[in-house]
Amino acid sequence: MSLIPPGTKNLIKRFEQGSIDDSKPAERNGDDAKRKSYVPPILGETKMSKENEVHGKDQKTTTGQRRKVLIVFCHWERSSFNGALRDTAVTALTEQGHEVTVSDLYAQKFNPVLSRNDIQDGPRDLENFNYATEAGLAYARGSLAPDVVSEQAKLAKADLVIFQFPLAWCSVPSILKGYFDRVLVQKFAYEFGKWFDKGHMRGKRAILSITTGSMESSYSAEGFMGDINVILWPLQNGVLRFCGFDVLSPNICFSPGFVPPPTRQAMLDAWRERLTGVWREQPLRFLPIDSFDPATGTLKPEVLRRAATGGDDKGSGPTAAAAAAAVQLPVGQHAGLKVVPSSMYRSMSKTTSEATKANI
Repeated sequence: MSLIPPGTKNLIKRFEQGSIDDSKPAERNGDDAKRKSYVPPILGETKMSKENEVHGKDQKTTTGQRRKVLIVFCHWERSSFNGALRDTAVTALTEQGHEVTVSDLYAQKFNPVLSRNDIQDGPRDLENFNYATEAGLAYARGSLAPDVVSEQAKLAKADLVIFQFPLAWCSVPSILKGYFDRVLVQKFAYEFGKWFDKGHMRGKRAILSITTGSMESSYSAEGFMGDINVILWPLQNGVLRFCGFDVLSPNICFSPGFVPPPTRQAMLDAWRERLTGVWREQPLRFLPIDSFDPATGTLKPEVLRRAATGGDDKGSGPTAAAAAAAVQLPVGQHAGLKVVPSSMYRSMSKTTSEATKANI
């Protein structure tokens, strides 16, 4: 069975026959140029958010505590399914009484390219420019570029950060990678010895809300895209957890472009429902930084021993007490041992309490 949808096959065939010219943009007549952005039929008359728009500032909370949410929206088309997920989150969270700010990176024309220009008063070492060091020093001096400072201010105020984007080459779109590079700098998000569970973003929650082009089964341990847990590891551990975020399970909508409208609507409904209980969710589990030898950056011998023996330091097999103290290694630090299934992604089809009971 072909993995290429029929509509895509027809598009490829037309391109090969020369009936599609990609050398120049399609011309539009006056009426077309003035038309409103297309809204997928499944969304109805959805209002599109503007970049940097703040929602729910004056609304009363329905959950007892008013919180601030930042959505970093990273899609070039506002009427996309990513746009629908963004608007669903805005609506769900503002209805709870929370304040929601949207950073629309494409609409803002956010510059993803780091350079010396980010240091407004000039780098301190002109001959050997080290961006990480210079950006940290500039942050401490208050001399980073205005667009960076603006995004850092939003992050600093947020209790929850949602990164909304399509999976691109098994990672984030380049503009979001540039956001990580320029915004999550030393002194602001982390510094030497203050990273992971000691990072400056500790106490804040973060969710990756992702769409994929391929079906869910292709992101399994047997799938051609590979285990989704492995794909998520560098983003959730190497970026978010590194900076100290409490990382919640990602929201992944698999292949929304190739499923029927009722399935897409179900994805939106599930996202909305999940956000009603997002403050009660348990974060994903990561090993604390104290599990590692600071001299080598590797797992301490006692941690490895507990992981290998089920918690029994004597190696005599797991007892009830030892099992309770056992170390469960995540996918990125498996040490050659069996890892916890879905350590970077747990299905949110179960309620949070059910997921907690099942220890997933």
